[in-house]
Amino acid sequence: MVEIIAHRGARSLAPENTLADLEILDAGSHFEKNNPFSTVEAIDPKDLAAFKGESIPTLFEGLMLTRKLNWKVNLELKDHGNDPQLYYTASHTLAELARAGMDI
Repeated sequence: MVEIIAHRGARSLAPENTLADLEILDAGSHFEKNNPFSTVEAIDPKDLAAFKGESIPTLFEGLMLTRKLNWKVNLELKDHGNDPQLYYTASHTLAELARAGMDI
């Protein structure tokens, strides 16, 4: 069976990796101004304006949205050599999966 998944969401419809629920970081304006993934030009300017004030979600928020929409999860963890202790990122990720009620 072939499954189609989105690596960074619907990047032709909205700035990548954003979620309206957070108010701390204005990722929508950042993506519009800096175009970090070279995808902003694919979004209609009227639609793009609606994403100003949008924030980058926490892992937990993303997991809760994923659960609500009954999507599958595919997490990729990368070791950049700056974790404070061995398995720090993996253990925190597993804890967030458990907190979100995701079966692993």
